[in-house]
Amino acid sequence: MEIDLALKGPQRIRIFLWVGIKKVVDEWACLFGVAVWKIWFWRNQFIFTHNAPCCTQMVTEIRSWVHNIHIARACLNFVRASKIKEIGWQAPPESFFKLNTDGSRLKNGLASAGGLVRNCSGKWQFRFGMNIGLCSVTSAELWGLFQGLHLAWDRGIRYLVAEVDSQYIFQLISSTRTKPNAHLSLINAIKELMNTYWQITIKHIYREANFAADFMAKLAGSLPLGFHDFDNPPESIG
Repeated sequence: MEIDLALKGPQRIRIFLWVGIKKVVDEWACLFGVAVWKIWFWRNQFIFTHNAPCCTQMVTEIRSWVHNIHIARACLNFVRASKIKEIGWQAPPESFFKLNTDGSRLKNGLASAGGLVRNCSGKWQFRFGMNIGLCSVTSAELWGLFQGLHLAWDRGIRYLVAEVDSQYIFQLISSTRTKPNAHLSLINAIKELMNTYWQITIKHIYREANFAADFMAKLAGSLPLGFHDFDNPPESIG
């Protein structure tokens, strides 16, 4: 609905008046449309069933419909304004490799870890898995990161981006001071390995971007106890 009003006065005043008038017009258009539809509906209901709500009920229901429509519009505008972010594996910078690791623990307490390394083109370099046995999920996550870093160093990689999907693990490794805990020796071993002569950064990512490492961690649970490494990607991932 368009209204042409010859509003006079300062620009700020004219804008304020137009916004107010437009809001009233929009609300009236919605109210009028709902009222006409509901009155038509109740007329047919009365004709076929000889039953219809009282005036008070009619007004209450019309207002409820208008209120719900305004809420739906606000939600729709919010969704349209929201930015959709695609979550997935991102290639590292040129000449860098990327290590993704993860840990897994079953209800019976058996845990495993796994991960993989890909180059800047996304090509698999190697993958690994470790069937640990009984341990916490935190220990499994740390073992996965340690084994991945150790294997990357032994394979001659000197430019590396390491990613984990556990915020807690990321904080443990990134913190300059670590409080005494059951995982302290493993944390210190990871930090010592990261301080070796290579260029390395560690990042936290969403779990959805760590699918391949999660797959390797769970796959390791079906392998014999101990550490296993492979040079080819699994057929189910490719």
